[in-house]
Amino acid sequence: MMATLFLAFFGFSAQGWAQGSADVSIEHHFAQVIGATLAESDWECVFDLTDTSGQGGTHIIKLLDERGDSGAVESADFGINSNFAFQLGANQTKRLTIVRRSGFLGRAVVLSSAQAAIILTLNQYYPGTDQLAGSSNIPESTPESRVTLSLKTKTGLAIANPNTIPAQITLTQRNSQGVDTKTSSFTLLPGSHVSKFVDEFPFSLLKMEMGSVNIASNVPVVSVGFSFTGLIFNSIPIQPAYRGASPILSNLITTLYFVPKGVEPRKIPRSADFCHPAPFYQPFVVCQKKCF
Repeated sequence: MMATLFLAFFGFSAQGWAQGSADVSIEHHFAQVIGATLAESDWECVFDLTDTSGQGGTHIIKLLDERGDSGAVESADFGINSNFAFQLGANQTKRLTIVRRSGFLGRAVVLSSAQAAIILTLNQYYPGTDQLAGSSNIPESTPESRVTLSLKTKTGLAIANPNTIPAQITLTQRNSQGVDTKTSSFTLLPGSHVSKFVDEFPFSLLKMEMGSVNIASNVPVVSVGFSFTGLIFNSIPIQPAYRGASPILSNLITTLYFVPKGVEPRKIPRSADFCHPAPFYQPFVVCQKKCF
């Protein structure tokens, strides 16, 4: 099914990289990656990495399948692997192409030691041919606890949980007048990824020509939307949204306290008190009493 197109993608390789030789602390998340041959169409994905630091650095593309496991894929130039690493010189550009016969659906994170411009492109081909049916750049996804995207006639959605705890996700669908029309909830296990059309399980929303959907989670997740017209598709921008307190925390919030730089929030050792980083207003914390 075309629903299997929504994913996020991770991967490494030994090319030009010795493990532990660089501090790859910069993370770039991509909530949809696919390299597969399906009944309706064939898919490949292309990563273009360009050094923007002026000094060069190490960049590791880490591929994760829908369960959150490392997913081995076939690349056009660097063989079969689940991790592909590149050493970019100053202002250099390198490309990784995940070919159609890889049979991969999932998500990706790029770990970098220096600033870089990263473009992920999904290409869709007519089945069994080299005739391109559609192509779209997939934007980088910032982990967020609450986002909104516009709904089109045929909308796909990919969500991935990069955390080590389950994500409790609530989707709220609204029509073009901003009126809530449908709500659904589901659990996304640690590291896992789901990609479906919005009217399919587990999203289970209504088909709608125009409207929006709000995604709320107890932990930050990454997501991306797609609009389809036949085999032509485009990514839909995801926008951070804040509409009141998180449903998980709404009964706990009484005051927002600013945490000065260099001061760590601490949990007050009494069961009646609550303190932890606020999901929407970093570097604020949510407390019933001051946390510092």
